[in-house]
Amino acid sequence: MFDFNNKIVLLTGATGGLGTAVAQAFHATGANLILVGRSLEKLVATFPDLNSDPHLLLAADVTAETAVHNLATTVAEKYGRVDVLANVAGGFRGGTAVHKTSKWVTPQNLANVILFLASEQATAVHGAAIPVYGLG
Repeated sequence: MFDFNNKIVLLTGATGGLGTAVAQAFHATGANLILVGRSLEKLVATFPDLNSDPHLLLAADVTAETAVHNLATTVAEKYGRVDVLANVAGGFRGGTAVHKTSKWVTPQNLANVILFLASEQATAVHGAAIPVYGLG
């Protein structure tokens, strides 16, 4: 559906639920992945098949300025560019529910939305809202 063949994709938060789904989705489209997480051990355990060229697993705390600078330097030296930045690092804490539903968007479905937004096809969308519906 989408072609990211030989595109350099930098993904932060790669070992989280959404990050893992986004990494798998970009990998399936032929992207060269730079996967960033806080723990190299967790990155290697999560992505054992992506721990070699043309991919790169990097441990970095993206809340620390020095770590981000070092990450950017490493990526620039190895690849010279980044075609897609998917910054999904972070988390959330659920509060009081404002609405109950039996329909939830899966990480895989949300990853497909992210792929679309990073694709050439998204350039045809101007000023439009993209609804994301749950399962069902």
